Amino acid sequence: MAEAQTEVMVILGQPRLGDRSLQTPFTAADAQMFPRNSPPSTLTQSLVGWGKGDFSLLLVTRNYGLVVCQMKMMGVSYLRSFKQPEEKLDVFIRKVARQAMQQILLRERSVRSVVNQYAPGLAVRKTLGLPFVTSQEFVGAVSGDLTLLQELSYCLETNASAADIAEVCLFADHFSSSDQKQSDVTREALIRLKEWWVRRVAGSGPDSLMTSELYDLLLAWFCGHLMSVELPCLSEPRLSLSVPEGASDDRCAHITLSRQQVNQLHAAPPRLFVSGPPGTGKTTLLLLAAMDWLDRRCDVTVVITWRKARPASYLLHTLLQQHVRRRTLAGKDVGTVNLEELKMEKDKNLKRSLKRLRKAVSSRKQLFLVADEAGPDRTLIFQTLCLNLCAHIPDLRLWAASTDYGHAPLGWQMEFLNIPVRSPLKVVGEVSRDKEILTGKVHTYDRRGIPRHQQGPSHTTVWHIGEGHSKKTPHDCVQCGRELAACLQSLGVGVVDHSVVASMTSYDKSSHATSSGLRFKDVFILFTTTLVTTAVCWPACEKRNVPVSTINESDVSDVEDVARGTSDVVRAGHWDAVRGLERRVVVYVSRLNFSEEGEPWFSRLRGLSRCTEHLLRVYQPFDST
Repeated sequence: MAEAQTEVMVILGQPRLGDRSLQTPFTAADAQMFPRNSPPSTLTQSLVGWGKGDFSLLLVTRNYGLVVCQMKMMGVSYLRSFKQPEEKLDVFIRKVARQAMQQILLRERSVRSVVNQYAPGLAVRKTLGLPFVTSQEFVGAVSGDLTLLQELSYCLETNASAADIAEVCLFADHFSSSDQKQSDVTREALIRLKEWWVRRVAGSGPDSLMTSELYDLLLAWFCGHLMSVELPCLSEPRLSLSVPEGASDDRCAHITLSRQQVNQLHAAPPRLFVSGPPGTGKTTLLLLAAMDWLDRRCDVTVVITWRKARPASYLLHTLLQQHVRRRTLAGKDVGTVNLEELKMEKDKNLKRSLKRLRKAVSSRKQLFLVADEAGPDRTLIFQTLCLNLCAHIPDLRLWAASTDYGHAPLGWQMEFLNIPVRSPLKVVGEVSRDKEILTGKVHTYDRRGIPRHQQGPSHTTVWHIGEGHSKKTPHDCVQCGRELAACLQSLGVGVVDHSVVASMTSYDKSSHATSSGLRFKDVFILFTTTLVTTAVCWPACEKRNVPVSTINESDVSDVEDVARGTSDVVRAGHWDAVRGLERRVVVYVSRLNFSEEGEPWFSRLRGLSRCTEHLLRVYQPFDST
């Protein structure tokens, strides 16, 4: 049939979406129609086999995009063997159809998360396969169930009639005639299959987004060795949430990697410098590399190269400790993870740092290091450190990351990540206007690959002007503090009642974990000045039951608390005190209007980029006295 239609395609059985793809959350619309739960208790494993005997197909066509197909293989033949009445068969077919819809939607979400990195809007169609049911049996079973017809219509994107739904699904009569063995594909079956192809796949004509280059890229991705991975996390991640058995305090996220991350993890160079704008997965890449080293029973050291790298390094160290703990509980033998602070702000500390690292490798031939937020900024100290380490430790394994590609050591392999995976599109747009990006000192984003779940939300603004506001700066204004607390509470920050949180949230976070609402520690309040400890807006927030604690950069234990999210309070401080961290809500306080001249350097790059969901801005207009 493919030859007759001059169509090129690849059909992948059980595409490498893994069981993790089943963890991908629904959109809000899906959640209303299909509650996310385990198989209905009325469907016993002996009859349905949740997942048992079922399999997925992914059709990657050269001209028409992709088709996700869920095949339901078991159950009906079992009932027929006992000559069950038609009424019981109809009930069973309806139950299987409902179950298949959930699986199809989950598979579609995983496929779209990949496709959107290359060509947002490329067609991803869905179909249901019931090889042991004829189309006539299916129509008879579902015709009287109006709710099921509406659900099937939503899932398969067709009219809510049994006949129209049957035309875009695959049944036994698409593969064989009634008088033939099911393994024999007859001419009659091929004609029906061609009709299905026209209705479900080719009816709308070729997809202009599917170029030959995109076709090759998608095949390379879906046939690749790695797509989805499981990562430890401290707070509710952007994609999904699960808690491993036996480690109730450890959370993990199932995420889909970008093609750039996959390429580097597959190549696994011994020394790699990762650069790119904020929120493109640099820390994730270091984390995955270190996890792989630990799984091979190698000891890994997280290196803090300078004071500003403390938050990101503490976070990375904690996540690796979680990974080690989980592997140990599972009975695996893994390496140990260490933390080493070098304090290289001054050249005189460089020799001391080299000596400490060489001492660490004296008992073994290899040294495995990861360094996030490598620095210090605007110096060659990190480059010098790396070159000296290579000279004294030939078998050095070191992966480092920074937004500033100028820190990359000469001769090292580099990877530039530019697909945003952290922040909503509006936040990415704001960060892209930072002077460091506009002047080329930091690479810009490739916004063509932003998944749909990152398109919102619109930001909220609190103006430091008008009645009730003081003539001082926003952080010295009691009224700003009151309005800020009101905004946070309107988002559901600190609200225990989950139904209240759901009613307050207008942003469709289709790939965000929102099951437990927003906590106080999910919020950063960031300033362009370091003089925030005396701000008078904090008491105003606390009177509205919003606890605020300032970040003390000179206190190591306080920086650790911020990085690990130990205390459930809103943390406030200078934007440079939270490098490498992220929060679901970021409040940015500035005296200057962002549209005017005089905006502080890095304010967008280091401040606004910390946001993963909601952005609030409190500022005084430029022309305000």
